[in-house]
Amino acid sequence: MSMMLRAFVHTGSPLLVTPVAIICRAPLGLGSAYAVTLLNVLASPVRPSTEQDRIIDAIVDARMIRTVFQPIVHLESATVIGFEALSRGPAGTVLEAPVALLAAAERVGRRVELDWLCRVQALQMAADAGLPAELTWFVNVEQASLAAACPPALMAAFTETLTRLRVVIELVERRDGTSRSALMRGTEQARRDGCGIAMDDIGVDSRALAMLELLHPDVVKLDLSLIQSPLRATGRSIAAAVRAYSARTGAVIVAEGIETIAHAHRARRLGATHVQGFGYGQPGRLPASVPAPGHLALRRHHPALLAAQ
Repeated sequence: MSMMLRAFVHTGSPLLVTPVAIICRAPLGLGSAYAVTLLNVLASPVRPSTEQDRIIDAIVDARMIRTVFQPIVHLESATVIGFEALSRGPAGTVLEAPVALLAAAERVGRRVELDWLCRVQALQMAADAGLPAELTWFVNVEQASLAAACPPALMAAFTETLTRLRVVIELVERRDGTSRSALMRGTEQARRDGCGIAMDDIGVDSRALAMLELLHPDVVKLDLSLIQSPLRATGRSIAAAVRAYSARTGAVIVAEGIETIAHAHRARRLGATHVQGFGYGQPGRLPASVPAPGHLALRRHHPALLAAQ
């Protein structure tokens, strides 16, 4: 683990460390002129994409990624059964938002590497948190990354965390041209690694329903549009298809975007047994302690979802 990553972990809160402080405490070995440019671009609220391109390599190399976590909750009991890890760029910069960060990495050909870095860093933080072993950890994975091998520099840390955590790979809905055969190979490898598979944002595009039968996810996450927007015929049809898939396979349904009691009621009507959203906790630092979910821990036939006996 690099000096940069140790600086994040040592503080206990990436939100409390400014990009300038991080760079000063963990030099990147860059020339002084480049370092000044990097600091200026990080501090600037708006810079051209060409300048973003010049700093994304430094961000990836120095592992300047913030990881925040949002609880996933059993709907009926409000018991926390796990967390979703969410990655951000350096705080207060134009690359803080994940969309901007991923776009910059895409432009320089390092999107897959960045995605793997986000995944492994999240799992390291989860493994080091000392929380109950029954918790399930959801990590977002780009479709292209699912089909790509772990970078050698991250392999040891990735393998070690998998021995300590129950992990679900949350496949983002965003289409990036990855073939169906590559996605199938990626999910098969993830399961050999002991991970469960979740499909995210179901409800945005009805075409995603075809992927349920292709990838056989263990968890299906309903998009917040099904929860927060007026429910139309298409949405009802998608929700019915997800319920049928869950009834046939035992897959868990998680509803996203729960902010009000009304949202929770709709999630229940749509078949969700688990929820997440601002109503149950905003993304942030991991808590110092969480009660073990016990018999409410996610159970499924894949090893990652099996509760400790």
